Amino acid sequence: MTANVADVVHADRERRTILAHKDRWREHAAVNAGRAKRWVQSLWRDAGERTGVLVSAGPSLVDSIAEIRLLDRARVDIVAVDMALACLLRAGIVPDFVICSDASEEISPALAVPELDSLPVAMWPTLLANVVIHPETGAGWRGPVYW
Repeated sequence: MTANVADVVHADRERRTILAHKDRWREHAAVNAGRAKRWVQSLWRDAGERTGVLVSAGPSLVDSIAEIRLLDRARVDIVAVDMALACLLRAGIVPDFVICSDASEEISPALAVPELDSLPVAMWPTLLANVVIHPETGAGWRGPVYW
């Protein structure tokens, strides 16, 4: 059976990504190992009937704010990808979770949003961090952090 061209292209891109970044990921994971105190799988053991909505940054995010505001927050968790956090907070929407899996140093400022600092610590979202994130990313996060 012949492989789909898209699958071959994707596999090649994945291989190149791993080769280009594996050393940085290994280094970050070693540094972050000491920070990892809570594991993400423990968050959803008893989630019941809750639903999650993943919000990522992009050209349509601003146009989607009205729809996001209509979500029933008693039943729906809002999960923001790191780069969507600032837009949501500026719109007065505090996500339940913020997910970060980018190992680049440039992503760190995305989590240092001034609107977040004005919130009481009890209202801070939970950060879901991949162990390969840059060690400075989320270093000042005052809410719960899960790895």
